[in-house]
Amino acid sequence: MEKERIEWVDIAKGIAIIAMIIGHGCPKRAIVSFIFSFHMPLFFILSGYTSGQVLTWEKFKKKGVNAFFRVWLLAVLMIVLLGFETMFVNNLDSRLLFRNIFLSDLKGIFWGSNIQAINLMNVGVMWFLIVFFWSKILYNFFQVCFDNKYNGFYLGILSYLFLIFLKFIGCLKLLI
Repeated sequence: MEKERIEWVDIAKGIAIIAMIIGHGCPKRAIVSFIFSFHMPLFFILSGYTSGQVLTWEKFKKKGVNAFFRVWLLAVLMIVLLGFETMFVNNLDSRLLFRNIFLSDLKGIFWGSNIQAINLMNVGVMWFLIVFFWSKILYNFFQVCFDNKYNGFYLGILSYLFLIFLKFIGCLKLLI
C-alpha cells in the first residue's frame, strides 16, 4: 500500500532544502541567520505532522527499531567513517588518536552535534540524523505515556529545561 503524498508538505520540504543550500553557501551573515532560524525546525515540524500516532508500547518498539536501522545506524556508520578518514587522510598517529576519535564518535552518536566546548567536532552533517532519531524516540515516548493534547506543552517545558542546562554547562553561547 503506497502512502498518499501531501502536496503542500512536499513543497514546504523543497523550500527548506533550497533554503539549506542557500544558507550553507551564502556569505551574508544576516541571510544565513534568517535561514538557519527556520529551515531545520521546518523539517522537524513537517516530519511530526506526517508521522503516524504511536499509542501503544508495541508500536513504539516497532517504530523505534525501524528508526534505529534506517536512521541511527546509518548516521553512526557515517560518523565512524568520518573519524577514520580524519585519522588516515591527515596521516595522524593512529595509536594516539584512535582512542580520542573513538571517544569523540561515541559522544557524537549520543549528543548529535559539533560542540567545541565538550571536544566534539567530528559529527559533521550527520548531526541532523542523530537529532532526528532521538527526537522521534522522545516524541513517540510522549505519545504513549501522555494524553496527546498536552504533549506540545510537555515538550516545550522539556526544551526550556534543556536550554537552561546548556546555559549552565556553558554550551549555549556556542549555539547562538
